[in-house]
Amino acid sequence: MKRKRSARIHKSKSARRLRRSKRSRPLKRRKRIATKRTPRFAAPPKDEVCELPDTGEDRAPAYDVLRFPVIEWAFGRQRPQQIAAQFAEHGHRVFYFSLDFTAIQNDEAAREDVSERVSFSEIEPNVWQVKLCANKRLNVYCDTLNDPTDLRYMIWSIEHVMKVFDIRQSVSIVDLSFWAPLVQAVGRGSIVYDCMDDHTDFSTNSPDMLEAEMDLLDNADMVVVSSQKLYDFAVQRNDKTVLIRNGVEFDRFHNTRKRLAPELASMTGPVIGYSGAISDWFDIDLIDFLAERNPGWTFVLIGHTFGCDTSKVEKRSNVFLLGELPYAELPGYLHGFDVCLIPFLINNLTMATNPVKVYEYLAAGKPVVAARLPELELLGNKLVRIADEPEQFEKDIRQVMAEHNELEAMRRKRFAAAHSWKDRYLSFHAAVEAYLFPKVSIVIVAFNRWAMTSACLESLLCNTNYPNYEIIVVNNGSTDETESGLAAMRHPRIRTVACDSNAGFSGGNEIGCKAASGEYLVLLNNDTLVPCGWLPRLIKPLKENFEIGLVGPMSNHVGNDQALDFFCGNSIIGADEAWLRDFYRYYRGGVRFTEMLGFFCVAMRKATYLKVGELDKGYGISMFEDDDYCKRVKQAGYRLAIIEDAFVFHHGSASFRNMDQEQYKELWKRNKRYFEQKWNTDWVLPPPPDSIFQQKDDPDSIAEAVRATGRKSVLVIGETDWTPETSHWQAVTESMAVNGKQLVIAYVQTYHGVPLIGIRKIGPSLYMTNRIDLFGKCAFDLVIHRKAADVPEPFKSQAVTLEAIRDGSSRKLDQLRTPSAKAAALPFVL
Repeated sequence: MKRKRSARIHKSKSARRLRRSKRSRPLKRRKRIATKRTPRFAAPPKDEVCELPDTGEDRAPAYDVLRFPVIEWAFGRQRPQQIAAQFAEHGHRVFYFSLDFTAIQNDEAAREDVSERVSFSEIEPNVWQVKLCANKRLNVYCDTLNDPTDLRYMIWSIEHVMKVFDIRQSVSIVDLSFWAPLVQAVGRGSIVYDCMDDHTDFSTNSPDMLEAEMDLLDNADMVVVSSQKLYDFAVQRNDKTVLIRNGVEFDRFHNTRKRLAPELASMTGPVIGYSGAISDWFDIDLIDFLAERNPGWTFVLIGHTFGCDTSKVEKRSNVFLLGELPYAELPGYLHGFDVCLIPFLINNLTMATNPVKVYEYLAAGKPVVAARLPELELLGNKLVRIADEPEQFEKDIRQVMAEHNELEAMRRKRFAAAHSWKDRYLSFHAAVEAYLFPKVSIVIVAFNRWAMTSACLESLLCNTNYPNYEIIVVNNGSTDETESGLAAMRHPRIRTVACDSNAGFSGGNEIGCKAASGEYLVLLNNDTLVPCGWLPRLIKPLKENFEIGLVGPMSNHVGNDQALDFFCGNSIIGADEAWLRDFYRYYRGGVRFTEMLGFFCVAMRKATYLKVGELDKGYGISMFEDDDYCKRVKQAGYRLAIIEDAFVFHHGSASFRNMDQEQYKELWKRNKRYFEQKWNTDWVLPPPPDSIFQQKDDPDSIAEAVRATGRKSVLVIGETDWTPETSHWQAVTESMAVNGKQLVIAYVQTYHGVPLIGIRKIGPSLYMTNRIDLFGKCAFDLVIHRKAADVPEPFKSQAVTLEAIRDGSSRKLDQLRTPSAKAAALPFVL
């Protein structure tokens, strides 16, 4: 991939134009169907399973593509644009980010101010070019993205685009390590590194960028490479590496009826041509040698010359440097060439390249003479002549001109036709589905309460923007409108299994799991609501860590340490949007091991289920079968994990609400006795919500809890309300908490409009309280405030202002940071 500095972005269009576009999804959509590709299910027994037919509703592919490129869209037409265009042509929305940024030049800009300056324009059908905001101008080839304010503004920019376009499920394709901190910080969707070059020989790449590339290779969810040499290197660092070579727009280049470029029409004698970047990897001395020895040959070189000294050949009367030309005009020149060259120097960069131009040359049927590059040697001598020395280039040019005929031209075209960009897209998409979206079967057991089941299914269909899943609903002997309601939904994602009688929770799940065809299983209660982004977060640790056998999300209502200490939302919408955004950011990547998981929602690999076996039906209708199964999973050698950045809303105990109280107590006693006899142990009450202040309500115990963490502690006295519009003091508070080095207490009254009562855990290292008096005996290492009048007397000696934090002039702040934490501290401040 050859690149240059950024070009100017297309002028953005109005929001009204955006909303009218038939290619952009509505900003708020009640029901978003996931994919055009209807899953094919094996036909189950007719008396058990009914596959609901397609509604015929128009559906879009289940993931959007965010392209973080190495070149501007308008710069040539190379792999990034070609792959992006193919994704768009196959129905995916593509967001192609410009290498140019709008410089805000204000350390304290609000989210709204940044969002208003994000620009985007539709440059091709389904392709939107986006210009992000940063605090200052940045060069993606030379700079590193380590300024926290730049990073914050760019995150806000992307979040704005995601909100405007209602982006639910995305795949981020990253071409350059510059983008990695941003993509990782956004934390949305999967990351694919499209590695198309050995970057060690790019003169613009710094050691920091090369180190960042190794980190990107290691941590990407999938790596795509364009040559065998790159594959051999990358697969050692990431086993999810796929080789997808470059391709060609065959229809554009093979047509011999294309109008010949006027500059070539008047030329006499053989025309020897080259199309592509002319930079420091280009052997300009070879062109000079050939031109001097063959004055009857005309050399036509197309492409920018940044990084190459062309002064020698500029003096030659038979060498023409035409510069960068519009992509649409290239075929008119290629069809005027008698021989096409790939005159590259031999170095790490070129030895790893798979030249796009060779496919374009061959699509035009032209003979090719090239330097000895491994990827070109693989094509064989009949397609590409390999030359090592200038004299050999000269000899081979003469020979291929003499041998050229229509039969040879057709051979070259047939090869190129089999290597189109469409073929490359199909390989790319197949790899994305295989590596990033293994099939998931969601099993729901429903006994009556159709209103809850319906709401659960609607939340799944609206918010599970995952390309490869099925929903299996076990109608567990319902006597209400569940059967007719399921039939009326008639959705291709949903299969139903009908039971004549209530088989209980364990029995119902056994039936559903037998019908499941996915690689992963999710057992989901029908009294739940799932939010956007729940499924990829839930199963990601299962894909990455095979020691984990069973996982569950956090929730508002569950009887163990999966329960949140504080939640914003309700039984209609589930999680509040602003709260959920914060929750995902604060807990991102969090995995906490536990001894027991609530079965309102659990996920496991199908292989784990087959090894451990079905749930014990001895527990009857329900209760204690989840405790039992957790012990069996641990007995099989696996660990249980709470996925802290996954959330599922749970109404709670819906199955027992209509049960007589005495009948409920008797069932509880019976199943508890069965559990204890089976495992020869006493049942133990699960742990409460994970908070260091659990059951602590006096200054002495609270001060001891703070000391017991062993971490530096910070008190932030900001404004009364914590709002979705991130202000400067909120950014300071977040930045102190997200690195995990400090324990942060924020004194506020409301969080996203919900009153705070007592001390509430908001994030792993962030707590909020409306009772500052409870912390009167805490020896905070730092107290941050907006004005001195806000600071109670016990904290004045450690108090600093927000302005001092911003200016970096606080001695107390320097003392707070340990040497190891200095570089990571305050990622959203300054």
